[in-house]
Amino acid sequence: FGGIKVQKEILPLGMFLNNIKIFTAYADVWAGIYKVLLNIQNTFPALEHVLVLLNMPIDLNHRRQLDQQNLQATKLALEGQQDTMQAAVSMPLVFENIVVRYTKCGMERVVPINLSGRMVVQQGTLVCIAGPYGEGKSTLLRIAGGAALPDPKVGMCHVPAYLRVLNVAADPIFFKGTLMDNLTIDVQTASEGSIERVMDILRQFLLISPTKKNVERLLTSDTVAEWAEEFSEAERNLLNLARAMTSNCNILCIHKPMRVGMESVELVKRVLKAFRDFVDLRGLGLDPKTRHQRHPRTVIITSNKQEAIDSADNVYMVSRKEGIHQLLKDGTGIEQVLRQASSLE
Repeated sequence: FGGIKVQKEILPLGMFLNNIKIFTAYADVWAGIYKVLLNIQNTFPALEHVLVLLNMPIDLNHRRQLDQQNLQATKLALEGQQDTMQAAVSMPLVFENIVVRYTKCGMERVVPINLSGRMVVQQGTLVCIAGPYGEGKSTLLRIAGGAALPDPKVGMCHVPAYLRVLNVAADPIFFKGTLMDNLTIDVQTASEGSIERVMDILRQFLLISPTKKNVERLLTSDTVAEWAEEFSEAERNLLNLARAMTSNCNILCIHKPMRVGMESVELVKRVLKAFRDFVDLRGLGLDPKTRHQRHPRTVIITSNKQEAIDSADNVYMVSRKEGIHQLLKDGTGIEQVLRQASSLE
């Protein structure tokens, strides 16, 4: 249209070229507006999810009450002690006759599991919680890790107030950031988050080896998007465990650490050895000579694997019929114990 007018000398060539420039600018502007609208549309699901979470019931008052109870119990236990450091490292975690409640449709109800009985966890030990499926072992571990809150008016749930406790869920969650950022999210010092220490821990979980280089490559990469999709489910689970070890918390509550990808006997042994070394050396990838200067490390896991039962210092069984009770390591296989627990129903 404009070109014909230019040929007929009705429209100056300069005006024609200027019109083209203006329309091109309009196109760029509308493309930008359309892109912004698409981004807004993509944020709606996330905003809706945040809105749902913001309107869920909160547990701040409940959690504050439990924290105050732990703080008061810890204070009383340390009062009058001549050697407060020794008293602190020898103070156990105690869970006794626990009741868990939840609110549904405005009504408070009791979670239908039996957590009567007593579990005592000494600091500096590896503890395994076993039991039939769906009968409370994960709930007990979530209570120990602070992810679930017991009724503060019933029983006892004492975790010394000065301990750093980390609840490690069975399903790994990674945030947007580099792999290194994800693995060192909770470290307290620069040395704990050093690349050398992280690589050492990853080697212990067989995530870095002469034949396995993808984790090492991404560890030094600045990639922040979609790197988790390059790993198998087993590798993501192992990275979740490696991150927990890197955090170097006093208490690690690890849910089903050998649930997926642990068909290899060698890998099971390496994971359990990492747990044992974390407890015995009071941290992984740290100087063994300074072990005595560090606070004890404790690992509590849920597992029905015989290898986990054998490697643990203490084993507790949770069942609907008998509640919480310590399992004596008398050579009886865990499968037989589980069958006995099921036959009591």
